[in-house]
Amino acid sequence: MRTVALALLPTLLAAQTTFSPDRETALIRAVSDEYRKRVTVVDHDAAREYLSALAASFRPLLPDKVPAFTTALTRPSIRQPSRAPAGLPDGDVMVPIPAITAATDEAEFARHFAHAIAHIALRHGFRTADRTTTNSGGIPLIFFGGWLCSYEQQLVPIAWRAKMQEHEAEADAYAARLMEAFRPNPAFAALQAELRALTPPPRPPTLRRASEAR
Repeated sequence: MRTVALALLPTLLAAQTTFSPDRETALIRAVSDEYRKRVTVVDHDAAREYLSALAASFRPLLPDKVPAFTTALTRPSIRQPSRAPAGLPDGDVMVPIPAITAATDEAEFARHFAHAIAHIALRHGFRTADRTTTNSGGIPLIFFGGWLCSYEQQLVPIAWRAKMQEHEAEADAYAARLMEAFRPNPAFAALQAELRALTPPPRPPTLRRASEAR
């Protein structure tokens, strides 16, 4: 399964009353900005070069209409603990450090990275609007190509789950096609080793942190 996070859920549900292109653009920006507030972007030259090269390797297999992706290395937080690459509605791919350090090999990481890109390319960041309550457009979501937990563990309306399952299957198939362009990059092993050395071991849980996580 893959993880799906719904940022700004109250805002998104309230937005179903009226839709317009401008409102859709504003929601895309709001959802993406909300995710960025929950993580810390890490300025790491080697990571930036590797992620940019990986994204570029998938580019020839993507339709021309799909905009160029930008990538960023992030440090998870209690507010956004996911270890999976996140495809933001505005096209950015955010990669938490543990997505690299926890991968068993480069191919595993690349599959999850490709999965996040697939959601963006397939415009899975938008739920088709219910035309009985809206004029047009869709609701932007954030999709993760992750392996830690499933969306059943997240705050996701039951009515959306069937569509999300469909999206996950589509993204898996799309990512498999993107992986045809994957070629191992020696830079990954060095990057993974460096990030593992810089990442402190996980602290034992405490009642305070468990409360904060809830």
